[in-house]
Amino acid sequence: MNVQFGWQVPDFPVDGSNALAFRDQQFAALDAFQAYFDSAWIADHFVPWLHTQDQTTATFECWT
Repeated sequence: MNVQFGWQVPDFPVDGSNALAFRDQQFAALDAFQAYFDSAWIADHFVPWLHTQDQTTATFECWT
């Protein structure tokens, strides 16, 4: 049996990063992790799902 692993891409920044910095952080992580994971997963949310997070925070969304 061949076990495979995926990585859940963070949905939104929790460190105050702006949208472009957050995107660049995730692209750098994907580049660094690609040899270790078989897939990457992105949530399907238009706004941050965390109730304590500002709802206007830039969010990755799989359809856009």
